[in-house]
Amino acid sequence: MLDEALIKTFKNIGFDEKEAHVFVSLLMLGRVSVSEIADKAGIKRSITYHVLGRLQNQGYVKAFTDKKILEYEAVSPEYVFQNVQTAVKDFKFMIPFMRSLQKKSGDTPRVEFFEGIDAMIKVYRMYETKSNIRYVTSTKRLYQIIPNEVDAWVQRYKRKQTKTQALHLLENTPEDKRWGKQVACTGQEVRFLPKGTCMEMDFAIGEDILGISSFDPVYVVVVYSESIARSAATLFDLAWKSLEE
Repeated sequence: MLDEALIKTFKNIGFDEKEAHVFVSLLMLGRVSVSEIADKAGIKRSITYHVLGRLQNQGYVKAFTDKKILEYEAVSPEYVFQNVQTAVKDFKFMIPFMRSLQKKSGDTPRVEFFEGIDAMIKVYRMYETKSNIRYVTSTKRLYQIIPNEVDAWVQRYKRKQTKTQALHLLENTPEDKRWGKQVACTGQEVRFLPKGTCMEMDFAIGEDILGISSFDPVYVVVVYSESIARSAATLFDLAWKSLEE
């Protein structure tokens, strides 16, 4: 008799009924033949073969052919746990992109908070799904946090891997000027704030989002609202017109 609580645990992390029964049976039996697995799981042998195939494709079961009879063995529960953790982490990082695709009712603002370097990178890449965006940025500060990603922006612009046409309003520092010249050569528009102006936070303004990034501590606040984004864009454009290229 298989432990129903354990079966339910595996079903809660994505296993179907038969996969859970087969995997738990393997945990209890060790390295065994299909017949033994089918008997323990209470599933027909022909179906057990299909279930084992699915579990193999997911990396949860290993097959052994060093004997006359094909045998199977379950991987460690720690591996399953790590795999689930990775899937959850990937899903969490894709939430900003999914939110940007989500159909909204009216223009009720929705605010989301993302913490940490990996989350910041995911949000910045989500901005690149927008056709037009305005940045108020300190690449000097970003180089201290996500240097590889800052360099990757230039490469994606050069290779036309992003269709975003952006306006970049940068701090007036040597680092920002070097980066600005590189992206300007790819067709992006760049202007600089007056010398001595320090950006404690970054701003990204899309058609329907306003992103605010903090450098220390590292986090991003994203406001989803067309009216707020339009108002922020108006303020940006006023500053943009007053500054030299």
